[in-house]
Parts: sequence; C-alpha cells; structure tokens
Amino acid sequence: MTTSLQLDRTQRFYKYLKEFTLLKFKPQRTNEDATLIWLHSLPNEPEIFNPIHAEPDRIGETWLSIRRPSRQPVPTLPPLLADWVTGDLHKVDAAPVIQTQRVVEETVLDDDLQPQFIRSTLFLDEQPEVLAAWEAFEPQWRAWAVGERRALSVHERYVQLFDLHQRLQAEGERFELRLGFGALRWRPEGAYTVDRHLITAQVHLQFDPVQGVLSVVPSTDGARALLEQDMLDPQHRVRAGDAEAILAEYQEDVWDPAGVPAALNAWANSASGEGEFIPDLRPPGAATVNPVVHWAPALILRKRGERTLAATYDSVIEQLEQAGVPDAAQRFMGEHDLVPPMENPAGGPRTVYFPYRRTTRSAASSTGSAGRGACSCRGRPARASRTRS
Repeated sequence: MTTSLQLDRTQRFYKYLKEFTLLKFKPQRTNEDATLIWLHSLPNEPEIFNPIHAEPDRIGETWLSIRRPSRQPVPTLPPLLADWVTGDLHKVDAAPVIQTQRVVEETVLDDDLQPQFIRSTLFLDEQPEVLAAWEAFEPQWRAWAVGERRALSVHERYVQLFDLHQRLQAEGERFELRLGFGALRWRPEGAYTVDRHLITAQVHLQFDPVQGVLSVVPSTDGARALLEQDMLDPQHRVRAGDAEAILAEYQEDVWDPAGVPAALNAWANSASGEGEFIPDLRPPGAATVNPVVHWAPALILRKRGERTLAATYDSVIEQLEQAGVPDAAQRFMGEHDLVPPMENPAGGPRTVYFPYRRTTRSAASSTGSAGRGACSCRGRPARASRTRS
C-alpha cells in the first residue's frame, strides 16, 4: 500500500524531471516541421469515412478510414481507330481526339515498274465505319475517365496515409501521430507568429493489408485530449480553467459538439477581448494581433520532443495519484525522509523536489555534513549537486 510520504516523494521527483525538461525546451510555434492532413481537404467519397461529414452519435471507435479504391483499366482502342485518334488514353484530364482528316501514303508501280509514292487525304465524314467506331468508343472512355478521376483522388490520399503509416512503423520512437483541433493563428503583441492546433488527441494508425484499409483510432491508452500552449511564451499563455475543465470531461469524446468546440470557444474568450472562435473546417488566414481559432481538425505527424516528454511526466504524476506508487518505483526512490519545506527570504514555502546528501573529501567531516542540503527552487528546477570522491 502506498503511503502519503511515498506518493509525495515520487510525484516531486517526476515534477523535477518535468521542470528540468522544460528548461531546454525550444517552442515549436508552427507546424512547418510536421506533416498535416486537413480533414476538410479529403474527398467526400464512399471509400473514405470522414467524421466531419458524420453525425457525432454515429462516430464510433474509428475516427477516420480510407479504403484503397478499385481502379478499372482504360478501354481498349479499336484497331480501326488506331490511325485516327491522338492523345494518351491514360491521361484522365486530356481526352483523346479524333482527326477530321488524315494523309495516307501508298506505293504503286509505274509503267516502268518503278515504285512511286502517292499521297492522298482521307476525310472522317467519308469514313462511316471509322465514325461509328469512334461514336461507340468515346462515351466508354469518358465514363472511365470520370471513375478514374474519382478513384485517383481517393488513391492519392490513401498513399499519403500509407506513407505516414510506414514512417511510424520505421521511426515510431521519433514521431508521434496526433489529431488536432482548433487551428490558432496569432501574433501576440506582434512579437512572433503562432500557427498550431490548441487541442490534440493521441491516435493510432491501423493498417489492414487484406482489406486494404487504413484507419485512425484512439490510442490504446485513450485519446487523452489536452490543451497545448507550449508554443506561446509564458506571458501570452491563457489561464483557461474553464476550457480545461470542459476538455477534462470530453477528452475521450472529442467529436461531441459540447466538448472540444466549447473548450476552444472558452479559450478564445479568455485569451483576449478580441479573441474569436469560428467553427470553420478550414484554418484561419494570415495571423493577426488578435487570436483567431478555427475548429479545422487535422491529422498531424510530428517529431517527439521535450513537449511530449513533459506531457508523459504529467501523465505519470496523474497515474500515481490514481493507482499509487508501484513497488519498483518505491525501491528506486528509497526510504529517505524528505526535508520539510523551507522558508525563503521573500516569504512563502519553497518547492522541495527531493533531498540530496553531500559528501566531502574527508570521511570525518562527511558525517557532519550528510543530509544538510535540500534540492529546492522557486519556479525552476534545482541544480543537481556534485558528489566528490
């Protein structure tokens, strides 16, 4: 059973790790290093399940899926038309053309039995068989082109999602897949430009090679949608208690209109008197000094970094509160008592993350100095002590 002392000690340790991680964190203000698939840009075709076109209560465990489209071969050009039709039949955006006339050459022998080349012009309107073959072939090609254009629009997105799957399989330790909501474009006080999603949920990309289907589903340990403000400098971050409270209730049900959109609206209202949330599927235009947020959901493949590690520490701290400290963690942390909170000259308690012991060169003096120090800081992680031998 976990005691309050063990829980407090372990949580302070992970808080220290989080603070130390954030010290070397470089804000990623935009998505320029990420790969985005905006959901509004996906074609609305039967092979694609796109949640933005579905009623919220009809969205289950699959949040997005693309089935590889079936494609038909191009119609075969009749031999009779081979010399009359020009153009590449496989180019769906450039229809083949039949010539209204063409020049033919034939070789005949003159009276001296010498070969002579004779050119003559054939006119389409004088070739009823050719004209009939064309009138039968052209509608077939146009019908194929319509279906092929549709299939290609789906196939292009299927390949794009398949490439993401391959990158995650090969470099999953370097990249993470998130589903973003609330595209924010903002230049706070004109200092810098922000172009990122405010809320992201962790998702997993599944591939069924038998059916040829790629599916985006919540991560195995849940979507755990969270509000991200790490792209903003501390003075520009919003104390969005209402937004976080709403998101905490709907962090696993991100498609409920009472959840993420309401949280985004609360954040925009808290950010500025001119802040605005628009439930638009497309991202905002150019960034302005007023924060503008659009719903604009998108699939995001981005590099893992200190931001992800800090979020992991937050998750560990939360799980410790709910499930207690595992035996292995208790053995790692040891049984040393924490130094009680100390008063600092400015008043108020300092945050003590964990105690440390100091040793000196002299064995005689080490006994008196052991345990006198405590690692503490106010608003920043403590600097680790150096042990001398």
